[in-house]
Order: sequence, then structure tokens, then C-alpha cells
Amino acid sequence: MNQIASRSSIRWRSVRRGALIRAVGLTLFVATTAIAITAATPGVAGASQTSWSAPVDVDATTPIYAVSCASPSFCVAVDQDGNALVYNGSTMSAPTSIDDAALYSVSCPTATFCAAVDDNGNAIVYNGSSWSAPTAIDHEEEGPGVLNSVSCPTASFCVAVDDDGNAFTYDGSSWSSAANVDETGLYAVSCPTVSFCVAVDQTGNAFTYDGSSWTSGDDIDGYDTLESVSCSSPTFCVAVDDFGNALTYDGSSWSSALDIDGSETLFAVSCTTASFCMASDAAGNALTYDGSTWSSDDVDGTNPLFSVSCPTTSFCAAVDGDGNALTYGWVSADYSCNVPGFGTTTDPVVVSETPSPPSSITAPGTFQTTLSADFTVPANVLNAAVSDGVTSVTLDSVSFTVNGLTPDDDPSNSVTPNSLSASATNLPITFTPQTNTPFTFATTYNPETWQTASNPGTVNFTPGQIVVDYTYVVSGSPNAESADCSPPSGIAALDSTVVNATSPTPSFEAPASVPPLQAEVTAPLADGWAIAVTNTSMVPVDGLSAQVTVGDGGAPLTYDLAGMAKAGTSCSSSGSGTATCNVGALGPGDTRTINALVDTTGLAEGTSITGTVDVTSSNAGSQSSSLGAVSVVVVENGAVAVAVPKVAVTSTTAPLSDSVPSKVTLKLPRKVPVMSGPFEGAAGHENGPASAKGPPVAVTLEPLASSQDPEMCPASSGGCDGDIVEIGGDFSAYTSTAKPISAVVKIFYGVTVPAASMYFQDSPNDGPQELTACLKTAGQYNTPCVKGKEKIIGSRGNLSTQDTIYFTGGDPLVGRK
Repeated sequence: MNQIASRSSIRWRSVRRGALIRAVGLTLFVATTAIAITAATPGVAGASQTSWSAPVDVDATTPIYAVSCASPSFCVAVDQDGNALVYNGSTMSAPTSIDDAALYSVSCPTATFCAAVDDNGNAIVYNGSSWSAPTAIDHEEEGPGVLNSVSCPTASFCVAVDDDGNAFTYDGSSWSSAANVDETGLYAVSCPTVSFCVAVDQTGNAFTYDGSSWTSGDDIDGYDTLESVSCSSPTFCVAVDDFGNALTYDGSSWSSALDIDGSETLFAVSCTTASFCMASDAAGNALTYDGSTWSSDDVDGTNPLFSVSCPTTSFCAAVDGDGNALTYGWVSADYSCNVPGFGTTTDPVVVSETPSPPSSITAPGTFQTTLSADFTVPANVLNAAVSDGVTSVTLDSVSFTVNGLTPDDDPSNSVTPNSLSASATNLPITFTPQTNTPFTFATTYNPETWQTASNPGTVNFTPGQIVVDYTYVVSGSPNAESADCSPPSGIAALDSTVVNATSPTPSFEAPASVPPLQAEVTAPLADGWAIAVTNTSMVPVDGLSAQVTVGDGGAPLTYDLAGMAKAGTSCSSSGSGTATCNVGALGPGDTRTINALVDTTGLAEGTSITGTVDVTSSNAGSQSSSLGAVSVVVVENGAVAVAVPKVAVTSTTAPLSDSVPSKVTLKLPRKVPVMSGPFEGAAGHENGPASAKGPPVAVTLEPLASSQDPEMCPASSGGCDGDIVEIGGDFSAYTSTAKPISAVVKIFYGVTVPAASMYFQDSPNDGPQELTACLKTAGQYNTPCVKGKEKIIGSRGNLSTQDTIYFTGGDPLVGRK
């Protein structure tokens, strides 16, 4: 008992957090439900660059100690009371208890794997849907250790550190025994790869791990406590301390301490690249690093920001000591909208773009950005609609303009054109207006392709005009209208880039980091990366060659060389996990894409594949790119998978029976009517200007008992005959009624098949509808619909029905009643 008390008493950070806990203990606790972090707030975002959202209470004033984001659409936060909260890109879930001790750290390399550690020596693992029971990994005779930090670059490798100076490694199934690294408490660890980690302690020392052993500590910060460390690669790390200092690591040595925050304690830092980091402090400030300097912004009043996580350069999430969460990468503004029949209204809009444009680019060159936005229709507008007898509103389309402006808000001549408009891909949606109730809807957009001009300058990408087309119904009659919305003056820029003048000597550019074609892939399908190499000069670049190296921390990987050749990339294997690709010569301004595809056959669930690409030339030097993580999904009886266009995904491989009463086979169409695939124009793909290869979709195909959805199958009308089927996924790109999604639904009956019809429910806002036969008029189907007659398959005692459903977008429920 005395040993445990001593251990806690020397932990200054624990004492400081404890003081905060006592302070907030006087606050009334209010139960919360899922809440949108990106809720719009009145007024214009004050920053001239991408900004932080307002703090949103997601955990009823409970201190949230850590957050980790695998992507802008998946984060996990953990708190003092042993709860976990999951962020899905727009909302944070209610707290879910996973432990009875305070959770100090969490690390999520993918959306299907996280590890969290607590102050009682336990680790808890998340598999994408549920958490394991706490596992004791740091219990000794004198009592449990306090695990301060955990870092997982893959689902099969993690390192956790404790306040006794011990480190523990995870191999995908179990944790090692303690390895003593330090004589004092280790406060933080960061592992960008399975063969490189940095840990820091409470007396200013840093320790490095090479995949098998730890070095002795380097005193890099005197006796100051190093609160956090983040490494974007083995050649770049940042550590921060309790006196407002930051230190950088270049792969061989640490810089001297640089005061970036006065004397404030810097609790956390997260580095996405060597030119983008975000740090947070005890006074509610977020500090941004651009590769050379730090800037500071008060984003959370006086609340201490305990943790920050930035999976990309255009998105971060932070959590504080009062139960709040904030996101970075969003601009909030009140748009002035002219609504026919109503007049002018002020509508809150929250908008972001991802990925960020490159921090600098040499002309000529191109890059893409994609918008996301939340719109709020104010209550007073909907009150007027209700009083006019409006029974439903359908939001048919939204176009969103982004302007390329100079820092003085003039049209920039460094991009051409200097204004681009994108259309929403996930509309239409229909809702019923309610009195005194605003309606918020989210939209995603076609990618915008920006072309740089040979005029150097800084370009700010700023939200512009919005046009909303909608249809409202009064007394059964539809009425089409359009509302124009203008941004306020001085609206914050989403992001910026510096366009450099055309190089007079041979030069080329490859992106510093490349996201995967799909973040998750179902084995044995291939997945990989499209690496664009651009000649940024006015003379040819000769002798280009690329070496691609990938790994998963385990078994050697092989490439889908045939698929790469079909996509226009000629490569040969040059060793385990390595391929050499011939790029050839590039003319002035030309771009060529290296399509690297990895075979996932036989890989285990949760395997994380990462890598690098080194591009060399005979006359223009070399460039390197890091490859974003691909997480492997293994379908066991097919309930959860990643659907790829034209490759059927089936919910179960078992024969239908009383115990397996339903089955669905989903097939996405090959093309969508927007540009969304990375292989546009590549060999073997029939892409044209009006259609493109559809994106992959993570799907859930799940049978539900009819009692689980009383709205779809009301008991008063006899329920449904057999199970209903849930088809879940982000199908927002698949909106074409000419090329709809198809789902073959089979329901087991056994002896007798009762006469019934197929019903379809697209969302809770739409009632179930009886499906009619599919008709094709002017090349368009009347989706959702049933294609052809229902089939009765099997023999007496083993009968099933089979129906083919066509639909677009949405997350449908399909039933027979």
C-alpha cells in the first residue's frame, strides 16, 4: 500500500489531473446522447486558415484524457471514468463503460483496431465493434502499475509504457512482460512503425526502440517533464514539456528546447508530417507547426486540452478536462440565404475539405480537394413552411463553390480557373418539417481538381456561393424552388497553398504521403495506392524509376503485378515486399500514376499494410512518399466486408435453414456519375467524362428479426414474413438510377411460402414502402424496385423466396410482408 501511494505521489501529472477532477466534481452531471461535434455556431470563424470548431460537451464534464483518430471519420476518446466514446466523422457517441479505472491513453491505427490503457495496469482492445475485458499487463507484487501511454502503428504491434519506466509490447494477441527502459516514469510513447519508437520520461530523457531493444536515455530537456511525443516517421519527432517547450528529432539527434508557449504546460502533440504538427496546452490553446514555426490559437477558453490527434494535415480532434471535444478542419459561418416566399434567412453552415492541398506546389501541376458540409435550416423557416401547409421537403441538390483567393481576398491568378463548383453526391433526401425544430443535413461533394498556373503566389481556398434546389409538397402538389446562399464577408479560408514558379531545370514532384485506394479491403481482393508523379518543369524528366516497399509487420507480402499492369503500371518483383516499376520519361507538366496493388490473400483480420515509394530519375533527383495504412477485413460468413464495384458480397456462406433464415448478395455497379476513383483513365477501365469507377464501400449485411424493427414490420399488421435484411454502408456515390445497386434477397420458409410483397425502408424519416416492379424509362430505373418476378427456390420442406432489389444511396431495410 505504501509503495502504491509513493508511486502516485511522484507523478506530478497525476496530481495535477487529480486537482482538476476535484474541481469539476462540484459540477452537476447531465446525461448526454450522441452529439454532433461539428454543430455550427453563430458568427464567422475568426482564423484565416482552417479553424477549430467550438467545444461540444460530449461527456458531461468528465475529464477526457486521450483521443486517437485513424481517419477524419473515425476517432476514439477515453475518459477518467473508464468510458470510451467513438466519433464517426460527424457525431461523438455517448460514453460507453469499458473499464472501471481511469483510461489514460488510446491508440487506433485503423477503424477496426484500438488499444487503450488505464491507471490500474490494464489494457483493453477494440475490434471494430466491441471492447475486450481489461487485461492485466502491468501487475507486480507491489501492485498494479500506472500505464501512461500506448502507441500502435498496426493492429499487430503496440507499445505501452508505465510510470515505473517499463515498456510492454503487443503482438496482435498478447502482451509481453515488462522491459525496464528507464529508472523513472515514462510518460509517453510514439511508434510510427513496428521497428521505431520513441518514449519520453518525467526528467527530460528520450529513449528509442529499433524493433528489438531500447537505447539508453538521451537527456534532451534537462529535468523538465516531457509530457508527450509524436513521430510521423523514424526521421521526424516532436516532444513537448511542462514549461511550454518543443524539441524536434531529425532521425539522429534532438534540437535544443524551443519555447513555443511561454510557461504553459504542453500536454500533447500530434505530428502528421514533418511540416504539420498540432500541440495542446493547459490553458485551452492549440499550437500549429508548419515545418519551421509555431502559431497559437485559443480554441477552448481556459479548459486544459489533454490530448490531440491529427490523422491528416486537414483534420484533428482534441479533448479537454471538462468533457468537451473539438475538431480542426472545419469553417463555421452564417450564410445569408434568399428563400422564395420567405425572404432572407441566416443559415448556419459548417464546411471542411480533405485532403488538404499541398503546402506548396511548383507549376504546372494539379491536385484534388473534396468538400463536406453540414447545413442547418432554421426553425423560423420551417415554422413558416408548416403554417403554409408544407407536409414534406425534398432537398434535391446542392452546389457549393470554392474560390481561390489571394491573401487580400482578390481572385488569384495562381490557379486556373480561380473558382470551382462541386455538386453534392448524397442527395436527394426528404424530411417532414416540424414546428420550432431546425433541420440539419450533411452533404459530401464531387472532388474539385485545381490546376496551377505559372504565376507564383499564395492561394487561399475559401467557401463561396451555395445553391440549394428543393421540392416541397402542399396538399399533395410538389413545388420546385431554389435558394441562393452567400457567405459573410471575411469568411475563413478552408486551407491554402503556395504556388511556385515553373522550374527552369528538370524537376518532378511526388506527394509526401499517399492515402490508400480504400482504407479497408476484404481478403483476398487487392488494394493499394495510386502515386502521382508530376513533371514540375518545362523540360523533360528522364529515366524515372520507382521502388515500392510494403510490409505488415509479419509475413512477406506479394504484389498483384497483373492488376498493376492492367492499371497501366509495369513492375517486377525485386525481393520480399519490394517491387521495381519503370516510369520512363515525363514531358513538361505531364503526370504519370504508379498504381501499386498488394495481394491480400491469406492475410489475417486487422492486418495493417503500410509502405514507402522511392522515385528516382537520371536528371532530376529523387522523391519519396509514405503509403497510408490498408486494414484487411476477413469475411467469416460474410456479415461485414468491403464491397468493390462489380464484385459480389454475400452475407452468409451457410445454406438457408431455420437457424440461417435469410441471405443477401450485394453488387455495386461499376460506374458512378461522378469522378471518384483513383484510376481515372487508366488502362482497363472504361471511364468517360460523365462516369467513373465507383469507390469501395464498407458494408454490413445483417438479418434482423421482424420484431427488431416494429416500424418496418408493425405487429398490428401481422409483422413480416421471415426476417428482414439490413444493408448498411456509405452508398452516397451510387446515386445513378441508370446504374443502380442490386441486392439479391433470399428468405427461408421451409414448408409453405405465404403470398406477400417486398417492402423497403430507406431511412427512419421515410416510412416503409411496397416495392413495385422495376421499369426502365429513358434509360432510368424507378428505384427502389423489384427486378422481375419473385422466385420460389428449393423443394417442399426447404423452400425459400428470392427477390432482386434495385436501389440507390441510403442504408435500406428490406422485408417481405
